[in-house]
Amino acid sequence: MSRWQQSHKHAQVLYAVGAYAALTGKLLGDHDYRVGLDDDELLAGEFRPVGGTDTAEAILPLDQLTLGGFSRLLFERETSVPGRR
Repeated sequence: MSRWQQSHKHAQVLYAVGAYAALTGKLLGDHDYRVGLDDDELLAGEFRPVGGTDTAEAILPLDQLTLGGFSRLLFERETSVPGRR
C-alpha cells in the first residue's frame, strides 16, 4: 500500500469517527473533553453546544503518526453531569 493510500485511509477513519458521533447523538450535552494521541494532548476543554463552545479544532499532520506502526487516538469525555453518556 502506498503512502498516499495510507494517509487517505487515516483521513477516512477520522471522518467516520466524527460522523458516528454526530449520528449517535454523542455531540449533544455539556461536558468536558480531552483528545490525545499516544501520550500527547491534542485538545482539551469544555463542550457547551447551547450558548457556548460547540466546536474545537486541531491540526495533526499525518507524518506525526507512525508509518507502519500503531498510534493511539484517545477521546475522553467527563460523564458526571446529566446528558448522553
